[in-house]
Amino acid sequence: MAVPCFSSFLQILGNANTFWLYAGLNLIFLIVTFFVIPETKGVSLEQIEDNLMAGKPLSKLGC
Repeated sequence: MAVPCFSSFLQILGNANTFWLYAGLNLIFLIVTFFVIPETKGVSLEQIEDNLMAGKPLSKLGC
């Protein structure tokens, strides 16, 4: 099964709707990233590993 590509979307949806689709997907990805992916800035890999081994939930890896 072929995955639809940009040119396929342009033909099916038209120019404006294709870019609206991509804008909507980017908004969804931004929200998921903000609320689901943990912040680990300033945390060493060893500390992250220790948190994982201790069974901490993924949202608390940087704590």
